Amino acid sequence: MNVNKVILVGNLTQDVDFKVLPAGQPIAKMTLATNRVYIDKNGNKKQEAEYHSIVAWGKLAELCNKFLQKGRMIYVEGRLHTRNYENSQGQKVTKTEIIAERIKFGPKPKGEQDIEKELEEIEFESKEDFDELDLSDFSF
Repeated sequence: MNVNKVILVGNLTQDVDFKVLPAGQPIAKMTLATNRVYIDKNGNKKQEAEYHSIVAWGKLAELCNKFLQKGRMIYVEGRLHTRNYENSQGQKVTKTEIIAERIKFGPKPKGEQDIEKELEEIEFESKEDFDELDLSDFSF
């Protein structure tokens, strides 16, 4: 049995990068920051951040573009996908991304909402599978 499942909760580091590919397929790219807080061997509190590339397709991409912005907390379920391509300088690049299958929108950053809506979550699931698309032609 094989499992390729990723679950992350974090904050978007920038606004959604939304495009419609020449074939008409909507795609949204996002960078998600997750933080880890720990105590080092000297007893000092440390914090480190990890940055994750998230890709959403179809209706999920459109909804992310419409409702998400920098700083917004999201919950992402998806799968890891590694792709190889050649960048504009001719260098080979390997990139591992999370293909979003489900996203829950967390509370908006403070000051952008009424207090009653703070815990409201909007959930969307991607029912589409885009394994057959060759992403190597698209440099993001």
